[in-house]
Amino acid sequence: MEELNQMGLIPYAPKGMEFNPKSIDYPMSYNSAEQLDQLSEYLQMNSETLGVKNVQWKTPNYFSHLHVDFY
Repeated sequence: MEELNQMGLIPYAPKGMEFNPKSIDYPMSYNSAEQLDQLSEYLQMNSETLGVKNVQWKTPNYFSHLHVDFY
């Protein structure tokens, strides 16, 4: 998890809404495409350890943000 912190990524967290740790979006408005590429690769390579269920990035409807679901 330290590697995730070092990437300096910023998740989408709308004001007034409760944070959902099971589903997180990382928008390009806060992060670069390169950062999201790195995150996607890291999540997929460590999916079992991190409990990653699904990563969506650069697929239909997911070009502007990376979406990750956890178990």
